[in-house]
This record gives sequence, structure tokens and C-alpha cells, in this order.
Amino acid sequence: MSLIPELLHFFTQWRRADALPYVVIVGCGTFGSYLANELSRRGHSVVVLDADAHAFEQLMPDFAGFTLVGDAADLGVLERAHLADADLVIAATSEDLLNYMVVLIAMHRYGKTAVLARVSHPLRAAIIRSEGIQTVDPVAYAAEALFPSLLPPSTQE
Repeated sequence: MSLIPELLHFFTQWRRADALPYVVIVGCGTFGSYLANELSRRGHSVVVLDADAHAFEQLMPDFAGFTLVGDAADLGVLERAHLADADLVIAATSEDLLNYMVVLIAMHRYGKTAVLARVSHPLRAAIIRSEGIQTVDPVAYAAEALFPSLLPPSTQE
């Protein structure tokens, strides 16, 4: 499995030539852990934050980043993740509104422009995108990618 092409394009927009980027990922579920593992494998400095310590079991044994247990709604926890130093902030929890809050804090408190929020609800995603925030719904992307293979060729557009 490779990263979604749209995400690869997004990642190239914030890559710095002078140093390995520092990435903070909030949420270590299936999506967050996949991104953390992939970015770590590519040599990026990664910190993953999750409220559940067991979530880190999804990280690969060769994950070279750091983990932090805590509630992302707590500003002190975000500060311990060194959000202020991040080149990219990815909010990847299963909670749309928490993800939105995390990227707003990253943008407005720390001046971050490279932010990505996982948002599953289509209406919320549209509203959040209208504010210039990049969103992704991994389930929708997966379904869209699989859909053509589920239909007979005569019914595909």
C-alpha cells in the first residue's frame, strides 16, 4: 500500500530542503499510525500523540519517532509534543471536531500553515476546507479507489 497521491502532493509542499521535517501526528489509529510509520521510514522526525497508550502498538518495531500519551484537547499536552516546532501537523483522530480544534490551534496559536485534518463527515469537511484547511477522509478515498473494481465494466463512467 502506498500513500494516497493527493497526500504525497500535499507532503511535497511543506518539505524543507535544509533539514528533515518535524511532524506531529495527533491520533495513532489505523490512519495516523500508517502515516507515522511511513514518514518515520522516510527519515522524518515524527512525534505521535494519542490518549490511549495501547494505540502505539500499531507502530512498526522500526518506528524511529517518539510517542506521547495525552489528551490533544489539552494545550499543555500539545506543547509537550512541541507543536510550535512542527513543520507539519496532522490531526488524525477519529473525532472530526477534535481534529479541527488541533489544526486551528496549530494555525492560530503557532502560525502553522502546513496542517492536515482527518474529517469523516462530508459537510464538516466542506466547511473546514472553506477555511483553507486541507482535509482527508481515508475511508472515502479507499471506497472511491475500490468502487471501479466492484462494478462491471459496462456500468463504469
